[in-house]
Amino acid sequence: MISDINSLLPEISLFSHLTDSEISVIAGYSEYIELSAGDEIDLFDENNIFLVSSGLLESASPSGKGESLFLSRGAFFGSI
Repeated sequence: MISDINSLLPEISLFSHLTDSEISVIAGYSEYIELSAGDEIDLFDENNIFLVSSGLLESASPSGKGESLFLSRGAFFGSI
């Protein structure tokens, strides 16, 4: 999955200015996780950036009120 991360990172504005070797370093620190429909992930997890490599991710407000946000390939969220 590192090869997918290597191809995804340059597509994201946050990383688009990096060289191939810098991309490889970041990819080396990356962990690939796969989510299925209905799985939940903590959007406010500290010191992590999550990248959407495929599919569609729905972000709903914790209270269940408000609009959903849909994220697709190339979207990123989290904090560092």
